[in-house]
Amino acid sequence: MPDKFSMFPTIENEKTRGKFRKSISRSLLVLGAIPLVFGGIKIVETQSIEGILIFVLGAVWIFASYQLMRKLDKRLVVLLFVLLVLAVAYVVKLLVSTSSLYTIDLLVTVIGIGSVFYGVGFLWKLQKC
Repeated sequence: MPDKFSMFPTIENEKTRGKFRKSISRSLLVLGAIPLVFGGIKIVETQSIEGILIFVLGAVWIFASYQLMRKLDKRLVVLLFVLLVLAVAYVVKLLVSTSSLYTIDLLVTVIGIGSVFYGVGFLWKLQKC
């Protein structure tokens, strides 16, 4: 039985730790497609600056996730965390500007964002092992 409670399990085996890192990074890489598509739609809707910014940040997210699949680097985990904070700020801005907001919208948003925070936090824990 573990000595203390932790949100993230401790993985002793190096090979298993690598598999977890690659799996989480792959999930985050796929998640990066959302800002690419959303940014592309914004560009087409002639909201060019906002669209380009979202698109570029999505591309940076994908690049960082891909690099984390290859090698765990503390700076890349910090970069993903910073990008995630920016994304959360943008999502909050969108939710505040929405005229009709339902409980399910908030619930799905909180669960989604929480899952991504957990993934990035787990990568942080893995790089400290």
